[in-house]
Amino acid sequence: MRYFVDGGTEVRTENAALPINQLSSPIVERLRALPRVGLCADYGTGKGRYAPFLADNADELHLVDSTIQLERKQRFGKDYHSLEERYQEHNAVSTMNTKQFIESGASYERVALLNVLPVIPIQSIADEVLKRCCRAVKVGGEICVAVNYRNSEYTKSIKSEAAKPTQGGYLINGYRGHFFLRLLTPPYIDERLYALNFRIEERIRIEGTMLYIARKL
Repeated sequence: MRYFVDGGTEVRTENAALPINQLSSPIVERLRALPRVGLCADYGTGKGRYAPFLADNADELHLVDSTIQLERKQRFGKDYHSLEERYQEHNAVSTMNTKQFIESGASYERVALLNVLPVIPIQSIADEVLKRCCRAVKVGGEICVAVNYRNSEYTKSIKSEAAKPTQGGYLINGYRGHFFLRLLTPPYIDERLYALNFRIEERIRIEGTMLYIARKL
């Protein structure tokens, strides 16, 4: 996605997407332990780091991101191709952009929102993304939300000369352009999930990341 902050600086959220080999083993372990569902969405899938593990526990998985992120060429092992190309022959996994996600009106048994909210530089839009994903969950379904509340790499990044405080976080000038990072303390998610009629069933602290699993009432 593209955002303009701090007097017109363009922020590209894909610049914050981590490669598929940078996985959190505890998050992978917890995703693998989730019960199987029919329809699941991985919203803000980025480079699809956790897609294989979500797909293992779903009859059908939708990978959701901006058109730019879905179509751009990325490195997967030794090859370069897009997420669309990577999954075009996978019967149980398909891609859709954020507009298609909104317009589809699909009702999901599980929606994953993993490390997405901290890279959105405008608070009101981050709030809307969380609401959007919660609305898409059917009653009795679950949402899995991961956010950074402390992180050594984050601390290292914001202390660099390339970082500038803005919008309650830090604008970082990387070699591919600017991206944004914000730490979100637990009350941020707690309050919003409760307000959206979700019961938080698990809060798991993983290396500076909080993983929430919440059920829609």
